[in-house]
Amino acid sequence: SKWSSWKACNRACGGGTQRKVRRVLAPARGSGRCPKALHSRRYKRRPCNPSPCPPDPTCETKLDVVLVVDSSGSWTAKGFDVVTQFVTGLVDRYKLGKNKVKLGITEFSKDATVVKSLTFDATAIKQAVTSRLKFRRGLTDMAKGLLSADKMLLEGRKDAQSEVI
Repeated sequence: SKWSSWKACNRACGGGTQRKVRRVLAPARGSGRCPKALHSRRYKRRPCNPSPCPPDPTCETKLDVVLVVDSSGSWTAKGFDVVTQFVTGLVDRYKLGKNKVKLGITEFSKDATVVKSLTFDATAIKQAVTSRLKFRRGLTDMAKGLLSADKMLLEGRKDAQSEVI
């Protein structure tokens, strides 16, 4: 078959890889053989995006983002503390503002709870993480967390891209 087009680079910076492949159109018959999927006759790759990554990347795009945090018994208490620290650090990676990012947080275990509705206020988000984000233990119902995020994004900006993390 013909080569596919080059796939998107797997990294935005710091050196990634692009690949392209050839598919087997018909299985080998009799004593015939097809090259394996990673054989050079069927698989090519090349380096891409070699520029170094910025030391502290931030997002400044007009974007509505909901962070969905697992607060179920899938974690230990110590593991949940690590997640909480990660979420706080992640908030710092976004530039919040009218024409930038609007951020919200929801958590889930057996139920979903909105920790903080979409806002431009990074301080309010961080306060909500420390005061309202709780280790609930219990069952893990990710679907409820994603539904909560979806509902939150329905109240987001119509002219902003929406993301769930």
